[in-house]
Amino acid sequence: MSRRSPVFALIHVVWATARRGPVLPEAFDSSLGALLGAKAKGIGCAVVAVGIASDHVHLVVRQAGSVALGDLVGRMKGGSAYDVNHRNLLPHRIAWQDGYWAESLCPVELPSLVSYLRRQRDHHDDSDPAERWQLDDAALS
Repeated sequence: MSRRSPVFALIHVVWATARRGPVLPEAFDSSLGALLGAKAKGIGCAVVAVGIASDHVHLVVRQAGSVALGDLVGRMKGGSAYDVNHRNLLPHRIAWQDGYWAESLCPVELPSLVSYLRRQRDHHDDSDPAERWQLDDAALS
């Protein structure tokens, strides 16, 4: 008889589009969120919350104990780009930047993080001053 150990791991994951290109239109947010959720579910994980800006994605994911974080993120990034590009879901191709940022969180932190994720479009609109990563190489010289 096999037994599974219960695991409750919440992970905040962020990754960006290639060269931080602003290629994610707001009208595509729910479709991209659904795609990412399906990719996570396919390997036994669950997307808890999604926040999308024009050039990056934030997710809170419940990671299954049997799945390595790199495998989970790779599946979501690769699978979503493949689906978007091969099913022509946007008028242009998308590609993700290499790598990602991730941090575990405590369940008590979830409500405030979900609130932050829901405001990604507002937080990163053109009225806010540019963050250092948004500046091109010439502006940094």
